[in-house]
Amino acid sequence: CLGYKIQIALPAKAARALGAVQQDVQRRLPVPLYLSPLRSLHVTVFTMLSPRSARADKEAVWQCIGPRCRAAFASVGRGLGPIDLLFNGVRVTPTAIIATASDRSGGIDRIRAHFTGLMRELDLPAPTYTLTHTTLARFPNPASAADEEVATISALPLSVAAAVDRVMLIRELVYPALKIDEIAALALA
Repeated sequence: CLGYKIQIALPAKAARALGAVQQDVQRRLPVPLYLSPLRSLHVTVFTMLSPRSARADKEAVWQCIGPRCRAAFASVGRGLGPIDLLFNGVRVTPTAIIATASDRSGGIDRIRAHFTGLMRELDLPAPTYTLTHTTLARFPNPASAADEEVATISALPLSVAAAVDRVMLIRELVYPALKIDEIAALALA
């Protein structure tokens, strides 16, 4: 499940707060869940090559596009300040429970726009992002929560701030971010 992404590892304080939300969800939801380890809680900013893609030649593609992606990663960081996330909602999808966030700094949108343009230049598909989130838990089977359970989980109050001062370009070896190689990192000042 090899993938290449730009992602944010959440600061420890924010990860611990979201871990408490995970535990609350697990107590309230009487179905099996795979909880994301706190160390792997992250926000995917942009995916160049998806770990979920069946494409067999991802490593060869990366060898071709990697230098341009690394250069674009370095350039997008110039003048980019800390990313100011506020996790403010819990959502249940057919496959997972996520904490949604708003980026009050606009940094994530800036990176996404930059890399969407690059993917077009490289004639590769660019993902479309409609929200910013971190995955708290996954269902072993799709849609395994009842409607009233979904409503209860979706109504949980959430307000977790995360001041992010580092963004990484990674090679994801085990999805979802259970094992990664950091290719490059940007310190956001």
